[in-house]
Amino acid sequence: MRRTGALIATLAAVALSARAEPPAEAFVWLDRIMSAAQKLNYSGTFTYQRGSHSETSRIVHSFDGGREREKLEVLDGSPREVVRVDDEIKCYLPAEKILIVQRQARRAFPALPREAMDAMARFYRVRLGVVDRVAGREAQILIVDPRDSLRYGYRFWAERASGLLLKSRTLDERGNVVEQFAFTQVQLGVPIDRTALSSRFSDQTAQWQVINTRAEEQNGVDARWNFSAVPPGFTRSAGMKLRFRDNNSETMHYVFSDGMAAISVFLDRASEREPRLREGFYKAGPLQGYRKRVDDQIVTVVGEVPRRALKQVADGLTVR
Repeated sequence: MRRTGALIATLAAVALSARAEPPAEAFVWLDRIMSAAQKLNYSGTFTYQRGSHSETSRIVHSFDGGREREKLEVLDGSPREVVRVDDEIKCYLPAEKILIVQRQARRAFPALPREAMDAMARFYRVRLGVVDRVAGREAQILIVDPRDSLRYGYRFWAERASGLLLKSRTLDERGNVVEQFAFTQVQLGVPIDRTALSSRFSDQTAQWQVINTRAEEQNGVDARWNFSAVPPGFTRSAGMKLRFRDNNSETMHYVFSDGMAAISVFLDRASEREPRLREGFYKAGPLQGYRKRVDDQIVTVVGEVPRRALKQVADGLTVR
């Protein structure tokens, strides 16, 4: 495993435990989770749930000749497919006739980003839990608790034989489940046919709208803004300018991440027809956010963090 020995030794040294062996063993499991998600062939069906919203998806993943390929198909509601080759992803939305092409900033379940290793040692306490069962397979539970009040906690279920992540939970400050992913059926180490990794809509996109966020990302930083109160450990991982055809408007979108969690900041020019913006917290489906007006912009912050962290980011945004 890449960098495993030195990295685990370093991470275990900074873990706040009187005994070195348990945290070191926990970090070995984290490295197994990250490697299995990248280098293992697997296919299966998993469910995602956040609040009252839930959906089921099918995933196929292969690693061949050093190249990683993946296809995710949402089985509920409007058809949606996401096809990934290494760090490039294409999102097919046939109902809207839209194809979104972007660079992979954050992998979906069942992967953990490699940057999560560093974040785990600095901002979370990690330890092993009991052995459980998920989708008919034995799974080792990893308990990940935040070191401050600006992050959520996590629970991971890793398949004992391979290390593949079979289930994941995000917990709020009170221990309530914010969101959950879990395989209901999975096959490991199976041959993957190349056709199973291609979108069934790929030959229909000639007349679709193509949104290429890779091109926008290069010029996606607005130097006017200063983010002075981003929680410790969160660094900007993306900045892009989103354009909308219906009203010819533009939105700046920034993403900050500590390796585990992500915070998105959207900046929109305030409309003269909406002088009385309702500031404060709000809910949009399964997500929560915080909105306020700064200068001539409407600032909207959403993320996988507690509400106080969302407000802190928004309140700390100033014009240079």
